[in-house]
Amino acid sequence: MNKSQERALMDAICSYMVGHEHAMDTLDGIAEWWLRSNGAPQRGWDDHKRSLKIALDRLVSDGFLEEVKSAGETLYRKKR
Repeated sequence: MNKSQERALMDAICSYMVGHEHAMDTLDGIAEWWLRSNGAPQRGWDDHKRSLKIALDRLVSDGFLEEVKSAGETLYRKKR
């Protein structure tokens, strides 16, 4: 994934959060409900999952999102 693709995923996640401030979901849920339902391009799921994980990790390290562990899964939400 190049920097422009990473930035596009990060922007899409941030845009979703504007209208859904209390949203919280797993990597799979974010791909399905936050991105695909909002017109994100569909490519091979393995590539998309790796790219999405990189973007989510960056948003966590930048302090925009936080990880929450629940029932053995990692969920992401806007940092409170």
